[in-house]
Amino acid sequence: MQPRTYTRDVTMRPDAWPSYTPEIGQFEEGFSLELNPLLSLDGRTIDAVIKCNIDQLEKLVPVMLEVPSTVANRQRAQIEVPQVTHCRLHERFRWPADQVLIVGLGVVATPLPVEPNPLLRVLPIASSPQRADLLVFVESKGKVTPPAASIAPATARSAQRDARIYRGRY
Repeated sequence: MQPRTYTRDVTMRPDAWPSYTPEIGQFEEGFSLELNPLLSLDGRTIDAVIKCNIDQLEKLVPVMLEVPSTVANRQRAQIEVPQVTHCRLHERFRWPADQVLIVGLGVVATPLPVEPNPLLRVLPIASSPQRADLLVFVESKGKVTPPAASIAPATARSAQRDARIYRGRY
């Protein structure tokens, strides 16, 4: 995530020139991906919670405000209104451990900043924010097991007992 600042509002100051001070706002732009996997006791299935958040600042729309003042009749200030795109995913999935999970979120805002083509900046054509088809691939590479000497026999017995009590439920 990267912070992007903009002029959010103006605060009146009748005792000074100019008679306002700009208030700065901040928008967090970027993406975050959180994966919480859980392998079944027999190692054949995987449960995972995937949480993905994408926030993109499309553009800042300038808006002119009339600021009343005792010194000047017509004083104007510019603020910016952010136009943003959000994409949210928070889901739980279960699939066989020997297969790859593919989650498609469709066409969403590109979460990484892309440097525009210099030629397109010169041409008088409308440019739109970058878009991309978002695919998330999750593959199991097997169990991560600690060395055999570090596993206590009592711990293994309690895990087997807990598996019988809960019968696959959380």
